[in-house]
Amino acid sequence: MQRLLLVLFLAGCSAPAPAPAPLASGASASQAAVPMLEGPSARSAATCGDGADGSPIVARLGEVAVSSADVQAAISLLPVRARQRYDEVDARRTLASRIADERLMCRTAAARQSLDSAAAARAAESAAAARFVDDIEGAAVTDETIAAYYEAHPERYRMEVIDVSHIVVGDETTAQRLATELRAGASFEDLAMEHSVDRRSASAGGHLGWIPKGRMDPAWTQAAFAVPVGAISQPTRTAYGWTILSVADRKDTQPLDEVRAGIVRKLREEAAQELFSALAGGAQVEFVGPLAGQPGAADPNP
Repeated sequence: MQRLLLVLFLAGCSAPAPAPAPLASGASASQAAVPMLEGPSARSAATCGDGADGSPIVARLGEVAVSSADVQAAISLLPVRARQRYDEVDARRTLASRIADERLMCRTAAARQSLDSAAAARAAESAAAARFVDDIEGAAVTDETIAAYYEAHPERYRMEVIDVSHIVVGDETTAQRLATELRAGASFEDLAMEHSVDRRSASAGGHLGWIPKGRMDPAWTQAAFAVPVGAISQPTRTAYGWTILSVADRKDTQPLDEVRAGIVRKLREEAAQELFSALAGGAQVEFVGPLAGQPGAADPNP
């Protein structure tokens, strides 16, 4: 029962139905749900899934069954970017378990008449709308549209950036020794992997990738952006330790890969806005009846 309290009723719905009434003392959820599904209340229970769709059953919780099609349907209602995580068997098992929990809760709610057809229809409506918007947004995001947006808005991504690597050590003596070895032809990558205390970048030979000006410690930034392309800096004391820097390239615009995620979000937002504008045709929501009146006005019948 504890697990049931942790799941949302009807995954992904923005307006979940009311929770079922408390169970009688000593009764389990399955014991309470099944007997009350007989008779007129069975009509309400029809709003809940039953797993009887012809596809293989993949999970059971008492008399509640979950089918392979149930799991696939739940995955299809997720945002496109979240679906790939359910390619793994363990993730599908977790989802099937959640569906079983929710289905049992749904049957209990229906049997206790705390779920009606309006709630079920609202849940289906919300899920269908969310899926439709997600599909429209997903179709608007392609490599071509991302590249086109990037090229059309150069001013948004204009910022001095450098492709930079560094070696960070704890003391000046070590930094000066490594700098001498580098000037004598030692491999920057090898020394970074062996000596740098920044272990995250050390595993990549000290490579940090493209760094915009101002993102790092001021002392680090001042030193790094003063290094000519292809050159190696003198040891500099920064907030990270004694640092030696190597700059491979420099640009005045952030590379597309660095800003791709933001462009994707922007394209999805624009696609959703265009969709709603097209569907509404300029119409505005009008409130009538109990919701009529000026926003914030006091309820005339408190």
